[in-house]
Amino acid sequence: MIIEYCKKYLTPQIISIILLLYFVFLLILQTTLHWKSYTRPFQKEFLYTLYYNSQWVNPESKYGIGDDGLYQVAGHTLATKHEFFTINPEMPPLAKYIYGYSILFFGNAEFAAAIMFIFAIIAFAFLVNRYVKNRIFQLGALIFFITDPLLFEQSYITMFDLPQLLFLLLHILAVTSMISKNISHNRQVLLVLLAGISLGLFISVKIAFLASILLVVDLFVLYKIRRLWSIVPIGVISILIYFLTYIMYFLQGHTLIEFLKNQKWMLHFYLSSHIQPVYGTVLATLIAGKTIGWGQRSEWTNVSQWTISWTAYLIAFFLSATNTVRKLNKKSNLSFLTLMLLSTGLLVAYIFLPFFTRYLVLLLPFLIILFFRTLESIHLKRSYIIGGVIFLLHYLIQ
Repeated sequence: MIIEYCKKYLTPQIISIILLLYFVFLLILQTTLHWKSYTRPFQKEFLYTLYYNSQWVNPESKYGIGDDGLYQVAGHTLATKHEFFTINPEMPPLAKYIYGYSILFFGNAEFAAAIMFIFAIIAFAFLVNRYVKNRIFQLGALIFFITDPLLFEQSYITMFDLPQLLFLLLHILAVTSMISKNISHNRQVLLVLLAGISLGLFISVKIAFLASILLVVDLFVLYKIRRLWSIVPIGVISILIYFLTYIMYFLQGHTLIEFLKNQKWMLHFYLSSHIQPVYGTVLATLIAGKTIGWGQRSEWTNVSQWTISWTAYLIAFFLSATNTVRKLNKKSNLSFLTLMLLSTGLLVAYIFLPFFTRYLVLLLPFLIILFFRTLESIHLKRSYIIGGVIFLLHYLIQ
């Protein structure tokens, strides 16, 4: 009786409406729970005092300041004094400017993080719509996105991973949009422009090591669609955007030579690091929620943001990778190959580079998409059951 009732009234359309309302409810609920963080005033005296007595000023100091506090101080200094290479000089200025001007206009930096998170949700929704066809699974992906502890955490802390994710999503949207066969010349030019701008914004947030992966992805797509020449304007535009984030530096009278010397110092800061990564930490983090610090005496610890869904995502990734390898000699979906290439590139990079759990912010959204694409590929009823069980465990096992 109950089964027949469900079949009659719980149609895909009804389920989609329920999930949409549930998505809105969860977003409002989680925003309400963290409302104090979004409205917390910038603690100028406290954070500046903490910084000037921290390890960044005195390596022997017993006091420390977290990265989120450091970025707020650096952002406020940059927005008020345009001092690029005094506080946190090893990072490009874009995200610091965003947080700094958020402090000036809205009273705190967390407001900017909340706005960027909303835009990231929108960009992710467009990307999900491109790769996942089932409306129920599309909404499921959005729900998994906003309920992931690590991803939602970015909406109320002032780190650089969220702005980098936003610009990464926009870049992949622009590049994969070029794959369409019926695209007009004007639209193609616009997409090249957007791809260059988003890449430039991406490299203006953090040191651009991961940009090499994006360039490989871009070259792959452009080669496949026979528009390889487009990499030139994309690269030029991205470099121009990077220079524009330093426009105040040049207006202060600094020369290009001074700028290049500072860029060389930034690169040397990272290359001269003596950190010995524990290779494969990212796999332990995804599979079992374990991570290890960068120090010689570091021990494995639990990742507070871990959920069982991360394990499911990794399994889905390997299943997708296996199917992709099997079909390499056949005509494959270029858009899907692009997604696999990006995800693989990020995962491999994290295996061999020094790893922090927050680096997964760039990878998790793409793993979520692969997870729901995998569910789409199996029997519909079975996929609903698997998705539902993983979602319940997503909440219960953290």
